[in-house]
Amino acid sequence: MEPSRQVDLVHTYKETDSSIYSIRWNFDDLLLATASVNGYVSIYETFSNQNPTQNINQNSYQLKQSLDCKVKQRLPLCNIRWRPEKGLNKGILMVASSEGAVLHWQASTGRLLNTIFFPENQALCCDYSPDGENFAIGWKDMAVKIYDDNTKQLVKELRRSGENSGHGNRILSVKWQSSNIVFSAGWDNNVYMWDLRSRAPVKFFQGAFLTGDAMDVFEDTIATVDCSLSDQLKIWSVSQGRLIHSVLLEQGGRPLKGYTLQFSKNNDAAMIFVGGSGNLQGYFLNSRLYTILNTISQIQAPIYTCDFGNQSSKIALGTGDGTIYEFHIGGGFGSI
Repeated sequence: MEPSRQVDLVHTYKETDSSIYSIRWNFDDLLLATASVNGYVSIYETFSNQNPTQNINQNSYQLKQSLDCKVKQRLPLCNIRWRPEKGLNKGILMVASSEGAVLHWQASTGRLLNTIFFPENQALCCDYSPDGENFAIGWKDMAVKIYDDNTKQLVKELRRSGENSGHGNRILSVKWQSSNIVFSAGWDNNVYMWDLRSRAPVKFFQGAFLTGDAMDVFEDTIATVDCSLSDQLKIWSVSQGRLIHSVLLEQGGRPLKGYTLQFSKNNDAAMIFVGGSGNLQGYFLNSRLYTILNTISQIQAPIYTCDFGNQSSKIALGTGDGTIYEFHIGGGFGSI
């Protein structure tokens, strides 16, 4: 059996009781943004404690910006993404709101730069292309819409049309793989692979009923987690076009309801984190062998969102009671 990885809680922080639906480190891991049910984005300057032998410091997060994302009414915020750094205008944060708005903010000044607003719709998930030239939004109306980041104009709409297949329900997760390839998933039990040079999906994978931003893609592998009673974690091969592995996540006879998933970023995606609601709220797994490396047991509220550090060995979690947890990931043996 593979040795477990030591994972140590180094910071906790709680600003409000509002559930956190999305959490993201900026690209140098010095700023942490959260999007909450209360309609606000909070941006924190962080002072990381990488020494797990020190006491947990609850004052290591300093609120830098509180962004009110209300357009006409304050509704839950679903997803956030930092734009890849390009040009002179850096530190741009994109917000997808259930009010039907997509907002772009400058983190350093707290200035709203642009708003796309469709009040009859809901923006449920978002992601930037790797070069930051385009962004994708998953909508309640079953469309993935691609926008030019420079003009903020719609350039492509990906949806079911005529004989072309597409989503039959709301879209809750969207991920770019390259400048032309986008994956999307949601309530209709399907993952679709879209090529922007084509009018229809180039592949689809059936069997992933997502209830949150619970899909990630690394090279030839798609990983999803859902609220199934068995085999919630599913691994798909893009090239083979099929499910290649599944894992049951349960403790004491209670299966995990999976709400969030991500590959680690700075170590060749060697680890997967899965979070949700169960007797254990989080699992760290080897992304090649799919063995459990460690678990999280002391968090009582459901984990709705996660984000590994871009430059560092840490992960931030956002929970249903509004608490941020930061863990440091080390080597060797250990349990939380």
